[in-house]
Amino acid sequence: MGREARGFTRRQFLIAAGAGLAIGAGAGPGWLPAKEEYDLAVISGEPAAATRRALEALGGISRFVKKGQRVVLKPNMSFANPPDRGSTTHPAVVVEVARACLEAGVQRVVVTGSFSAVGHHPDRPSDESVPFNPFERSLPYGFSKAAVEHECLKAFADGLPVVVATSCAILGPNDFKPCSSELYQPIPATTTLYEHQEAHRP
Repeated sequence: MGREARGFTRRQFLIAAGAGLAIGAGAGPGWLPAKEEYDLAVISGEPAAATRRALEALGGISRFVKKGQRVVLKPNMSFANPPDRGSTTHPAVVVEVARACLEAGVQRVVVTGSFSAVGHHPDRPSDESVPFNPFERSLPYGFSKAAVEHECLKAFADGLPVVVATSCAILGPNDFKPCSSELYQPIPATTTLYEHQEAHRP
């Protein structure tokens, strides 16, 4: 993000954050009044249902998004840690948040990341003949990114208008190949580089 976002500069943010820290440091120990709304909810259960309950506990998705907005979801998918560490977002959580956003009337949901898991063979384009194989040796990021994209595409086939975007260079139809830094740098991380306007729905 640039230095300015909707009239709030980086400098203003740092000043406000510093003022908040100073007030907190000067308050000293003691009781503080309870908040009526909390920004933390602890929910257990199956990922999709738990996500819905967590959003409701936080005041609903409409507290965070508004009708007509465009929403980018960037799940964390980098580490091969067990679920209790909370370092990798479950694919069902991503899809459920996307569903909630669209139900709230947002214009579009884009699911993106640093790289796409598809097209992992540098010498061949990514298409139906070279699908991602979860049984091959791969980094945790590639495996979890493929799982998220798979769930999003299943939801799209069911009628959910979700776009999957990749921020790396597309050299052929939906093709990812390792590219030089000169080619990679001009592409913003949230650029939608490919989008299926039509898809077969069984």
